[in-house]
Amino acid sequence: MARRPHSSARSRDWLTHANGTRRRDVNSRKGRSMRVSYDHYLAATALTLARRHRPVWNHILRRLTCRCGADLPCRIRHRIPIRRMHWPGEAR
Repeated sequence: MARRPHSSARSRDWLTHANGTRRRDVNSRKGRSMRVSYDHYLAATALTLARRHRPVWNHILRRLTCRCGADLPCRIRHRIPIRRMHWPGEAR
């Protein structure tokens, strides 16, 4: 079976090490090099916290508890990991 030659676009997505092994480049076009605005990051973080800290029925305790495992009301401080001033590309 004949092997297809790699196109230049495909070969750019791979990194070749000195020992001959190859791995995908994480910074390639299809990789994880997407830039996200701070507003989109903030919305995604808020949705994650809302999903993680909501009341659910605990069958063992036979009452409502927070999904994180704490008793209600859940008083865990919800901190945003990265502030706007530390976000790359945001004006101060």
